Amino acid sequence: MDTPVTQANPRPRRGSKRWPPPRKNAANGEGRTRRGILGIAWVHGVFCAGVYKRNNRIAGWNAPEPVHTLDEFAAALDAALEALRFRGVEAFLVLEHPELKHLVEKAPAFSERAARTYLKNLMRRRSEEGEPLLWDWQRLSGSRDASVWQIHQLPRRFYDSIDEILLARRLELARLHPFSTAVQQLLLKQTRRAGKPILIACRAGDATALAIGNERGEPLLSRTTISTWETNPGRVALEINRSLLFARQQFGIQVERVLFAGFGAETAVESLRARFPGEQETATVLATPLHWLDAVRQINRRQSADLLTLHLRRRRRYRIIRSLIVTGGWLLLGAAGWHAYDQARAWQAERAYLENLGRREASLRETYEALAARDAELAEARAFLTAVNEGQLPPLPGKFLVYLASLLPTEARLTEFSVEWDPERLGWKFAFDGTIEADESTARQAENQIRRQLTQGPFRARLAPQAAPGSVLTFGGQNTGSQRFTLEGTIFEN
Repeated sequence: MDTPVTQANPRPRRGSKRWPPPRKNAANGEGRTRRGILGIAWVHGVFCAGVYKRNNRIAGWNAPEPVHTLDEFAAALDAALEALRFRGVEAFLVLEHPELKHLVEKAPAFSERAARTYLKNLMRRRSEEGEPLLWDWQRLSGSRDASVWQIHQLPRRFYDSIDEILLARRLELARLHPFSTAVQQLLLKQTRRAGKPILIACRAGDATALAIGNERGEPLLSRTTISTWETNPGRVALEINRSLLFARQQFGIQVERVLFAGFGAETAVESLRARFPGEQETATVLATPLHWLDAVRQINRRQSADLLTLHLRRRRRYRIIRSLIVTGGWLLLGAAGWHAYDQARAWQAERAYLENLGRREASLRETYEALAARDAELAEARAFLTAVNEGQLPPLPGKFLVYLASLLPTEARLTEFSVEWDPERLGWKFAFDGTIEADESTARQAENQIRRQLTQGPFRARLAPQAAPGSVLTFGGQNTGSQRFTLEGTIFEN
């Protein structure tokens, strides 16, 4: 069966108009009819596929020929889709391939979080120093000083090749489990039934997977040997004995039961039983390739190794960041467009206003000229009022006359009074004459009282030298009961 190679099926880009790709019809012209989740197992040449709904397998298919290369994988996948008539999109893969490596690493045992951080940094450094990798880990066993973890690593280029094949057929890979996950699930079921440590040897195409679990079903060892009990039974027996010895020396566990699973398991029991040094009990377990898919489908993905967990998490995070950037870009573009529209609308309003002003220019100029003339008149009036207010002297003469009248006794009368502004001295000068109806002694006392109150009063008057006592006050005359007086001086406070 001729199958297009990977390069002939360009990888559609998620989110583009070409995603999802158009479905391929089966050879008989009929489309796919089954929906659900497609499970694929590709384990050292063995290929099988099954359709699952609610963790129940409703259909299955096994490849009649070994599948080793990516082109053979694509051809087998086309045949499976045609036979199963699958119409869904989601798929998961159980993989065991020479490209998939399994390493054992020790990490700090005081904190599982610290151990995971150590392993994450270790694998990130390996991925940066070498080719990009997909990885995940499983805890195998623990001790007081360190915990033992099994790391599964797959080159990113190999995953991309498989992903391109699936995307070209409108399938999206959601989970990628190593084959050891299925073996450990079988081991967990058998140890729970027996309640004692068990070693299971599972035929996986051209290889044999070995796993040891304690009485609680926790995995202690997981390894794969590229040999089978049909092609090289001595090598398989040697690896089983090494695994038994490792469990006894490292963990102090004596494995009492050895199980064989897969094609030819009954023959393996008869041919390998004599090669075990101990008295282990041997048995067979039914485990076809489709049983591997069933075992992986039923387990919780958080409790199993999944090489796509970190990769999909990073891709989801990058997708969110990219969506936020694109959304922010569209928002900025929309804001820029709205700003441009608002500026254009404001300019149109401004241009309409300027055109209206141009039409009203003549009337506005007339109004301006009338207002300018009115403003000039008001400015002249304002200047005149300012000049009048600044040139007007304060009303001191009247205030001083009132004050002087309050000082004069009842016997005194003013005959002359004057207050003038002296521009040379910038002050007020005064002079007044009067008479006092009293004798000489009484008149002198009244004059001294008036002089003292003028100099010490609120006007701070300063009397002229000729206004010294007795110089201007004249007594006598034709009427001896009337005394005449004269006072002159300067006022400092107004």
